[in-house]
Amino acid sequence: MKFTNDLINKYLKGSNWRLRENANTNESFSNMQNFIASNILANDFLSSLPYKHRKAHQDALIHIHNLESGGYVPYCAGHSLKLLIMNGMKTFTINSRPAKHLNSITDQVMNWLYCAQMEFAGAQAFSNFDVLIAPFIKKDNLPYSEVKQQIQKLIYNLNMTMRSSSQTPFSNLSLDYSVPRFLENEEAIVGGNLTGFKYSDCLDEISMIDRVISELMMEKDPNGIPFTFPILSINLTKKFDWDSEASRLMAENANKVGSYYWMSYLGSDIDEDSIRSLCCRLSLDMKELSGPTGLWNTAEGTGSLGVVTINFPRLGFDCRGKDEDIFFEKLRERLEIAISILNFRKERIKKYQDRMMPVNLLNGWSMKNYFITIGVIGFNELCLNYLGTDIIQNIPFIEKVMKFLRKWIKEKQMETKQLINIEIIPGEGSSYRLAYVDRKLNPGIITLGTKSAPYYTSLLIPASSDIDLFERLKLEEKILPLFTGGTIFRVFTGEKEVDTDIVLDLIKKISSTKIPYFDLTNTFSVCKKEAKTFRGAKQKCPECNGETEVYSRVVGYYRDIKKWNIGKVEEFHNRKYVNL
Repeated sequence: MKFTNDLINKYLKGSNWRLRENANTNESFSNMQNFIASNILANDFLSSLPYKHRKAHQDALIHIHNLESGGYVPYCAGHSLKLLIMNGMKTFTINSRPAKHLNSITDQVMNWLYCAQMEFAGAQAFSNFDVLIAPFIKKDNLPYSEVKQQIQKLIYNLNMTMRSSSQTPFSNLSLDYSVPRFLENEEAIVGGNLTGFKYSDCLDEISMIDRVISELMMEKDPNGIPFTFPILSINLTKKFDWDSEASRLMAENANKVGSYYWMSYLGSDIDEDSIRSLCCRLSLDMKELSGPTGLWNTAEGTGSLGVVTINFPRLGFDCRGKDEDIFFEKLRERLEIAISILNFRKERIKKYQDRMMPVNLLNGWSMKNYFITIGVIGFNELCLNYLGTDIIQNIPFIEKVMKFLRKWIKEKQMETKQLINIEIIPGEGSSYRLAYVDRKLNPGIITLGTKSAPYYTSLLIPASSDIDLFERLKLEEKILPLFTGGTIFRVFTGEKEVDTDIVLDLIKKISSTKIPYFDLTNTFSVCKKEAKTFRGAKQKCPECNGETEVYSRVVGYYRDIKKWNIGKVEEFHNRKYVNL
């Protein structure tokens, strides 16, 4: 009882940093309920672990993500939009037949993402959105204005705070801008039935959807506030038409509001069918590893059951002055703890899935193709603590660490028959929490930030590094392809808006490298009185001197920096920008 009362008082006083751990939450009664329940569920999960494992998290050797779920549900999921179109949607209250029209399928997409989000801790993704929705437009011969109205409705609905804790669902839609190979010769489906035409006959409609999305994201809401969700990932393949109207609108959007991520199948040597092929993982030879993916575009039929991150800066600090054999032995010990925790979570999900995930199970969900995920954070601070210089000077050592991780994962997959991947975690809360605990327990450890607002790098090379963009590309393309899960190369663009051709050319250049997944992140300020938008961080409106809200990506999504936790705010102030 006292524990619960303390939580209520902490919430009402606003005295706990975790109230800002997630910038997607909003103060409300639902948020207070979630804060209380999250703490109880986190304690339940931790108390179920062996002391050594629990202590490793509490002392920040590792970080167990999404403790607020109690380990009862998986982390993230890539759902099948094609199955939704084919079968409709089942819930434990009412069922929906397969949608026959655009206004119905956009409603079903929204409903599915909200319902699914209730049974997962993290992101929900649909792949091939533009391609699979296009036949609805073709079949009814819909005009551009009607398509825009229906997609606008979907985007607005996905930004409503109807999830627990007054959150929006963490949604991702991936776009193809052309028909991927595996759908080229398939007959299109509408209303659960074949249409008599192929997806490859819908190129005009695909382009219409892509143009509409770019326009809507640039238009924002009536008060100039950007749409945070869905996170939009564009697949760049050999078919991508760099000269199309849709591509130019994409670049204009990137220049003005930075809505997109790009998954490159060009210079990265990743086969364009490989991400989709993850849904057939039962046939995977456990001696093989998956390839790098984006942080947000989870493949159809796959996902992650849970994530445990290794605190690499702490590992470096604990091994300072010791040789590499000791370093790798300590890394192995912490990996074993992480995998044990993840296996415990997997078994808990399996045991209670009938009660915790009823809607997903009604619609055919299975964990058989899901990964468990080892997270990476702070490679730069690992180098500072262990080697005395930053990551830019130590890329060969980081390559060695990644090769060790890949070898260890391959062995574990063969031993356990469980898919495992490694990702650079977004680290919205953990980048601060780990650095904060480390500073408290280990005087002398090197973090970024300040004593009161420390943080660790959740990118490969810190956002604060003063390094040429193309030099950073050369360094990061040696490391990012070695990850077997989510990666990101982030470009923080400067205050100057440039010609669209320059932005399009930059996207094309980055896609020709081995970088798998990248974005251009803008910062802009919105006048609360006039609803006008200004490029860059303006504390006051340049025109009326009124109050502004400053928006940028906190991790994968845009939020007003007033909602960020203290570590992320410090990281924001330390960012170096690229003037295109």
